Amino acid sequence: MKTRELKAKSIGDLLYSKLMEKSLNGEIHSIFSSVINVKFEEELYTIGKSQIGNGPLTVLLPVMGENLNKWGLAPGDPVFANRMEINLNNFLRIDLKDAQIWSSKWQNRPNFNKNFQLLSRARAMILREGNLNGLGGLLEDQFQFTSDTFIEYNQKILIKMAIPSLNKIKEGLLKRSEIFWNGVRELVGLGPGLTPASDDLLVGFLLTFRYLESAGLYKLPDFNLATFSKWVKSKTNLISAMGLILAFEGRPLEFIRDAIQNLFNGEKIKTILSILRLIDRGSTSGTDILTGIILAGEVFQQIYKTQCYNTAELKEE
Repeated sequence: MKTRELKAKSIGDLLYSKLMEKSLNGEIHSIFSSVINVKFEEELYTIGKSQIGNGPLTVLLPVMGENLNKWGLAPGDPVFANRMEINLNNFLRIDLKDAQIWSSKWQNRPNFNKNFQLLSRARAMILREGNLNGLGGLLEDQFQFTSDTFIEYNQKILIKMAIPSLNKIKEGLLKRSEIFWNGVRELVGLGPGLTPASDDLLVGFLLTFRYLESAGLYKLPDFNLATFSKWVKSKTNLISAMGLILAFEGRPLEFIRDAIQNLFNGEKIKTILSILRLIDRGSTSGTDILTGIILAGEVFQQIYKTQCYNTAELKEE
């Protein structure tokens, strides 16, 4: 059978750095219509169509309408990768030589004059356009995590289970840092789905604070990444675990980075487009990620106020 050859459009910076250090042998983990996940050394890497957007561990291919499920590859097929190419079962060869290296670092700082102008508008848009069957219903109550008004949602039990952990996270950021990671641990793996709703929410929440941290505005409580990464992999599936690990490291996917940066820079049109793009991600995943971003923004708004900044800047336009 003739090997199909494609030239990669881009490669994420973390994957590029790893391949510059050494070659990798692994196998296909899972295949979807737009994505092939590859497992190397207990970590997951993504090969996907351009429309999924870049990521630190992602290679994008110049294909659009094709269904990757129909390429003839299967989970368990061997994969070899080096800095020149990725070879999947001698069936698909991806040339990396001319691929653009995509940086997962934050591109700009929050704008203090526009920091919080779009939070309530973004919240309303997510409630209107998003899929609330995960944890999106948390956005019904502004600036708090406690409510008994979720009867209309199918995920009432899930939301009620998540609220105590979210309260610990919030209190850990506002008052008692030692309980922050307790709340995070309790949320990991909670809920059904390929990526549990609570994991998606945590990804949005943690990345928002990592963005603020990169600008010197806040510092999350310390933790041991290696220990936490190993623990996370034991509590949720590998696809979801890798998303959380990257969030712990402050390494966002392209579309999540765009949403956070646009929101905290008061970019109205760009924020709308970013929200709609994320809502289209998965079933409830995009909405749950956005829910985490909004909740994190609102917690930071409280922190910002208590630190005696000029609260006149917090008013809506």
